[in-house]
Amino acid sequence: MERYDLIIIGGGVGGLVTASGAAQLGARVALIEKASLGGDCLHYGCVPTKRLVRSAKVAHIMRHAGDFGLTGTSLTVNFSKVMQGMRQIQEIIGRHDDPERFRKMGVNVIFGQGRFIDSHTFEINGEKLYGKNFLIATGSRPAIPDILGIKDVDALTNESVLQIESLPETIAILGAGPIGIEYAQVFSRLGAKVIVIEKMGQILPREDKEVSLDLKKILQEEGIEIHTCTDVKGVSKDGSKKVLQVSCSEGESKFVVDEIMLSIGRAPNAEGLGLNAAGVQYNNKGIP
Repeated sequence: MERYDLIIIGGGVGGLVTASGAAQLGARVALIEKASLGGDCLHYGCVPTKRLVRSAKVAHIMRHAGDFGLTGTSLTVNFSKVMQGMRQIQEIIGRHDDPERFRKMGVNVIFGQGRFIDSHTFEINGEKLYGKNFLIATGSRPAIPDILGIKDVDALTNESVLQIESLPETIAILGAGPIGIEYAQVFSRLGAKVIVIEKMGQILPREDKEVSLDLKKILQEEGIEIHTCTDVKGVSKDGSKKVLQVSCSEGESKFVVDEIMLSIGRAPNAEGLGLNAAGVQYNNKGIP
């Protein structure tokens, strides 16, 4: 049985930084990842979204060039090239997360899906590893709400949305937290009609009300339709369109869009690790 000072489960930012630091301090380290190194930041978060935000900002500035005394031809958005540019940036930055880079530091990088046998033993690919210490850094995934019909309409998440190749004419974003609002402005500035639906009484529910109201005004002035205190009761397909049945204080209504994007929270990646065997308590919000 291979023995390690530290076994890290999860090759995202938290796992990679810890692996690098521990190895350079002389610890014997194993890093376990089920897919590819880089985590949300590289694949679904900071890197791709900030590139999209930049493209959307340039489009917005070009549309308002006249405000600065500049005139020219009208703007045309090539969405496929926008996405291609985003992926090129991912590829360049992803080189820093090359497994061989960490192996040269002395980290044993192992790919696969494993589970705890007990509090000091982790089994993966048929091999048992002994760890004096463990770091569980498996991150989270988009939460899927319990909405009637949601699993039948191929709703997008912050992960799958990065795979689309054409800009939807209309898109409804469920959830007005940071991710939902970020994508709302990106899609709107690139030319889509965006409808934001939020169950709580304001966008960015965790932020100060004054900040929320000011941002809501800015977004509405940019053409984004925002509905707060609105609950989605069900979704369905109507040909190529997707229909949302919603309810608010003013009654019930519906929206017909090309795409639906879910942005209502996160769920922990804790299943299948055998955490109970290791004596680790967890719930639907993660490890306390």
